[in-house]
Amino acid sequence: MKDVIRALAITAFASHPLAAQTVEWEEMSQGQTADYASKGDPKAAGLEVTMKVPRSWTALPGERPHVLVKFINPHAPANCNLLVRALPAAATAADLADIQSSKEIGTTLPDGATLRSFQKTKIDSRPAIEFVYSMPFENAGQSGVLQAVTYRVLYSKFVIQLGCTVGAFGKGSELDAQFGAYFPLFRRIANTMIIQNQWQ
Repeated sequence: MKDVIRALAITAFASHPLAAQTVEWEEMSQGQTADYASKGDPKAAGLEVTMKVPRSWTALPGERPHVLVKFINPHAPANCNLLVRALPAAATAADLADIQSSKEIGTTLPDGATLRSFQKTKIDSRPAIEFVYSMPFENAGQSGVLQAVTYRVLYSKFVIQLGCTVGAFGKGSELDAQFGAYFPLFRRIANTMIIQNQWQ
């Protein structure tokens, strides 16, 4: 299972934003949201997840394996990705405990990433983990640093992961402030996730 989760972490990093703003928080506070549902997406393999994002964000099909959708912010290059991957078998009680351990998180981070914080939580009543990490990136001759928060939950034979990132070219001296401004929004989005299958 570690290989599956590590692959999801690396895939989530592959599409990262480069800056951040906070206008989306105001949108959601005013009820200006857009609904997303994975129903009918072949990549979801029958898993039905719904969630809400700021109305101004654009939902695009995921271009990489296991990425159902990527949410693009028109105000700044920030995004969140929803990833789903099937496990060989249904998650056990031990698997549920593992995803909430710092040791397990450390083994599934992308190469070069530094774990900054983590906490146990729940997503739609199921045991989950919220963890924050930072890492350098390089793409097409440009380099910088990013901070990311990931929400990971197991349901039946699926790993479900919402990954949201904020990044900056260069040394990213303002990155902590940018991520701090966006973090409440990322958590708010995660709190809208519903695994519809478990209520059917």
